[in-house]
Amino acid sequence: MTALTRREVVVVFALSVLVAAFFVLDAAVHHALGIPRNDDWSYYFSTFSLASTHHYHLSGWDESSLILQSFLAWPLVSLFGAHFAPLQIMVAAIGAIGLTLTYLLLRRFLQPRGATFSLVVVALGPLFGSLSTSFMTDVPAYAAAMGTLYAGTRALRGKMRDLWFTLAALLGVGAFMIRQVGAVALLAVVVSVFILRPKAERLVVGAIGVGAFALVWGYNHWQSQLTNAKNLRLDLSVSFLHSRVGWDVNLLFTLCLMAGPALVAWATSTPWRRAWAIAPKTLSTLVATVALVLVWYRPSPSGNYFTPLGAYSNTVLGHPPVLFSTLLWDLIRLFGWACTLQMSVVALNGVLMAPDILHRARNTDRAGGITVIATFLVFFVGAELAYVLIVPQFFFDRYLLPAIPLAAGLAWASIESMTHERAPRARRAAPGTLTRATRALPLVVLVLFSALGVIVVDDAATLDGAEWHFDTLIVATGIPATRLDGGFDWYASLQGIPAFPGGGIRKPFWLGLFPNHTTCEEIGYPSALPPGETPLATYVAHGLAGETVTLVAYKIGIGPHVKGMCPPLWASHHQIVTRPSGASHSPSPSTTLKAS
Repeated sequence: MTALTRREVVVVFALSVLVAAFFVLDAAVHHALGIPRNDDWSYYFSTFSLASTHHYHLSGWDESSLILQSFLAWPLVSLFGAHFAPLQIMVAAIGAIGLTLTYLLLRRFLQPRGATFSLVVVALGPLFGSLSTSFMTDVPAYAAAMGTLYAGTRALRGKMRDLWFTLAALLGVGAFMIRQVGAVALLAVVVSVFILRPKAERLVVGAIGVGAFALVWGYNHWQSQLTNAKNLRLDLSVSFLHSRVGWDVNLLFTLCLMAGPALVAWATSTPWRRAWAIAPKTLSTLVATVALVLVWYRPSPSGNYFTPLGAYSNTVLGHPPVLFSTLLWDLIRLFGWACTLQMSVVALNGVLMAPDILHRARNTDRAGGITVIATFLVFFVGAELAYVLIVPQFFFDRYLLPAIPLAAGLAWASIESMTHERAPRARRAAPGTLTRATRALPLVVLVLFSALGVIVVDDAATLDGAEWHFDTLIVATGIPATRLDGGFDWYASLQGIPAFPGGGIRKPFWLGLFPNHTTCEEIGYPSALPPGETPLATYVAHGLAGETVTLVAYKIGIGPHVKGMCPPLWASHHQIVTRPSGASHSPSPSTTLKAS
């Protein structure tokens, strides 16, 4: 295998920074930089509170560990104040580091081509771009997990293996202190290193591992005692388990879809006749079972980022515009079904190769790296499947972020093994036109998949920026910010108090999260406009791919203090008038605002 060079690392890091910078710039163009996005308003609450009071407070909404991310952001809050943009840029920088660590990890067992391909799958997919320009915990936890696994692969051999293992343990604890699922990376490293290191060294490995998990338990116990902590609840009833099986199918389907380009590469590089020859009866049974499950459950992506309506499109009322047509979405699902079938073949191939890989794992970096990554994927997917089955919470596609490049990487590892074994025979004749076209197919799929991913990320920035910018224009007319329901992020981030589920007063759900709320004005999609109502203002924003987001503002009256806070009967529509800057015409009942 080609040795990793310093120049290679520098180039990958530079490209990772460029990718992160592109998404930051895209967010800035759409007014989505410097605003809360998705659920991160609750993380800002805890982080700003930590910086101002030196005490850690939970918002009552977030469920992630978070605290390490808040500590990393503390100096930025002290320097720039309670502003969102510096923390978003910090996460983007961590994301660039995470991409670089992913490449270093993949290069432990892949050639540059396979590592680059697998990295692009996640970097330009539909998840990373949006998450890296927010203050969500997914990207920092992903970066910490990649660091843990990379250090874990270095801890198998070499003079500094104990130091690398200690570093892996510390990074694993850090990953947990950002997001609880980070403990899976720690567990995978501890188990792999304990098994693969010589027996004489297992006492030290075990002691470090136990110490790391003691820190994990101690922090988890401490956080569970905090005010507003949301502790894990389980539901082991048969009816609940039965209702969640379809969710598990969606989870596996989503992972296969996200790693799809690498699975296409496997299908075009590995003769199916050889795959069938290894274990024909077992493979036939497995493929038939997977096909039956697909037909029975008809899975779709788990959401809430990769959906036909765009990411987090339900953060304002009404019916959001369609991002992907029904035909295109059906084609995406069909591609995902094919990828799921292909993954079953790849997985069985990996299981059959496992004994040989384990035999060589102590002596070669490649086999050791594959062992650590495979162990992580088994634990990670197993933990997520169990979470979906027994925890009454939603499951979203962003939870799979750490698994996507590694699943793609293992598929490429299988490709390289097959290619190496048949290389002498392949050199006897030049490939024909059909063969060359087949070999180009994975790259074509990767380009199309990346284009879809960038469109999803850009559409999310367009919507988030449109919501917040529209809200600021409305508030600029004199409307109190806390009186306006400007969407989930706006409303929740301006309450200034922890969120308590108080029961839904009406749609949207977020109005029931805070006590004593009163809302006089609301924004939404045009379909949310009450019958016969004239919009007070309209805002139109356009994405880079031509997608359009249209929002309207209208009057409502909800909450215990409507009579005291909201204008009586809203006698005139002129109470909200928003105009483009520089407009000289007189106020009108409805003014259209456009944003490019």
